[in-house]
Amino acid sequence: MKNKHSASVIIVLMMLFLLPNLSHARLKDYVPIIKVKYHQKTKDTFNNIATYFEKRGDPQAAEFFRSYAESGSWGSGFIVVDKSGNNYIITNRHVVEQSENVDVVFENEDGSEKIFQDCPIVYTDNDIDLAVVQFPDNKRVFKRGFDFDTGLQRERTEVFSAGFPHLLNRPGWQLSAGIISNEKAYVPEMMDPDITYLIQHSATIDSGNSGGPLLIEDSSNPLGYRVIGVNTWKITNRENVNFSIPAMTTSTVLEKAKAVEEIYNNTSLLKEELLKNCRTLSEELGSDEPDLEVIYRYISYAIVGENGWESFLTILDAAPNRREREIWEQSFFYNPVQTMRNAIFYHFWMDLSENADLSSITFSGINPEDEEKVGTPSEIRSNYKIGGDTMEIAWNLEYGHWRISRLDFSSLPGHDVPHKRDREPIGRVTRVLSGDRIILLGIRTSIGSAGARGDVYGFSPYSGKGGIFSYSIGIEAEYSLSPYLWAASGLNYVRKGMQYDQPPYKYKERIGYLQIPLMLKLRMGFFLGAGVGLNFRVSSGGEEYNTVTGLSQELTSTYFNDIDAFNFSLIMTGGLEYFLRGSSTIVGFDITLDYHLLNDKDLPANETSRYYTISAGGFVKFGFVR
Repeated sequence: MKNKHSASVIIVLMMLFLLPNLSHARLKDYVPIIKVKYHQKTKDTFNNIATYFEKRGDPQAAEFFRSYAESGSWGSGFIVVDKSGNNYIITNRHVVEQSENVDVVFENEDGSEKIFQDCPIVYTDNDIDLAVVQFPDNKRVFKRGFDFDTGLQRERTEVFSAGFPHLLNRPGWQLSAGIISNEKAYVPEMMDPDITYLIQHSATIDSGNSGGPLLIEDSSNPLGYRVIGVNTWKITNRENVNFSIPAMTTSTVLEKAKAVEEIYNNTSLLKEELLKNCRTLSEELGSDEPDLEVIYRYISYAIVGENGWESFLTILDAAPNRREREIWEQSFFYNPVQTMRNAIFYHFWMDLSENADLSSITFSGINPEDEEKVGTPSEIRSNYKIGGDTMEIAWNLEYGHWRISRLDFSSLPGHDVPHKRDREPIGRVTRVLSGDRIILLGIRTSIGSAGARGDVYGFSPYSGKGGIFSYSIGIEAEYSLSPYLWAASGLNYVRKGMQYDQPPYKYKERIGYLQIPLMLKLRMGFFLGAGVGLNFRVSSGGEEYNTVTGLSQELTSTYFNDIDAFNFSLIMTGGLEYFLRGSSTIVGFDITLDYHLLNDKDLPANETSRYYTISAGGFVKFGFVR
């Protein structure tokens, strides 16, 4: 009996020891990957941008944008089941808010995946970075999920973060341990302190962990853990400084999502909510001090594929300086969907505020033909009177909120006023992203020093009295082969002036060439260029001075017979240029070396004589879109 009793104790102790490990093994079954699925028009936009970069010879940029269209991004989530058995997936708003819907993916023990496609996003909170997702058709896949622990968690409490951060560009399961380092962190940059505090902890989270649970162990719970927060932020320039939204706040957001579900099922409540939003938009637009944050929230993600690209380019052209254009460009490459949504808002606001008297705006009602469509996936059109104009705005339900799904910019007041986008865009950022081929036409003039290098002249730039100098004037044309590489040509008149001695004579030469340059330029705000010039001698003159007799005479055409009528030259140039805001004009200056590649005179085989010019020039050029 004693041995049996001892054996029973050992078995119980082993079971207690194994419980955490068994719960860890099951934990993954309740923490899915949340994969973003963009709207189809947004995917089309990304594919068009990718094709543009492919044609420009930039495969990396093309792959970057195509990956957005084909795979999107992902985050983590966790399962919650309410008392009625309804299944919900909690995640972060920033994980899902660019999606039409999401795929919820569970990783099996053998590495295979169980995928629930096209899961609807029931609700995203405007103030708190949380979202609620359901399985298709409100399917009840789980009988139970995680429980919330809404109590205040003390510092030094051991916690665990669970989720699927990036692992070689794919989701990889990770369960990390740490402690609570600040039980009530107030960080206004992340969360309004008037709404809630945050939990600061040291359990590792990385990109892809967003939306996953922050857990504490609970051996009495069937899953072995309870949720105390939702992992949301990480401070990158400090070690193990991570923040989670507490469970109490998360529970409140879930209740909001349930309330939205009830409205979904009540057409009259939906219509009432829509009318309320239409009136609020009208009141904010007509206010002396409009709340732009309220207006911005009405811009949907569905609209990005419809108006995002054109609005983005319009905002770039309207940027007041280069720094602001660069900020927009950097933002676009960091988060293109969010940036295009921002651009739509600014485009919409610019058009209205600059071209209309918004104090007269009134909401005139929903389109009568659409009233019966409330509660269906169809868009609902609304009309607004601004003076004598009518503006139409279409609405749809997105993430539990009525939002603008379509803006007809041609219907906005002042649409017949040309936008800056309608002028020819040649600013660096616009040129990089718009896909337009740019032609620059302009004039250039320069002055400089000429001379000849070789056995006859040595190294002798112009000198002495008589004002012998080099100058040029001409027309130039450039064409964009890629955002930064340009082909250039033109027609210049170049006059070279030289002086050399052949005792007892001193000679001054003035030779004029028509030059056709063929060049490539690298343009990045500054520019560098290199190429060849085709030089045709069209004029010549000068004088011969006898130092013994003191007599001088004009050089005759016979003197110039041994100077070749044609030559090649190497041209190297560099300089700075400036894009004049509000116009299609570039001004700038350059330093140019023009060096003849062939002898300019008929000389013995072992002798050389090659003209050169070093000049400083200025130019003005005008841009056109091809």
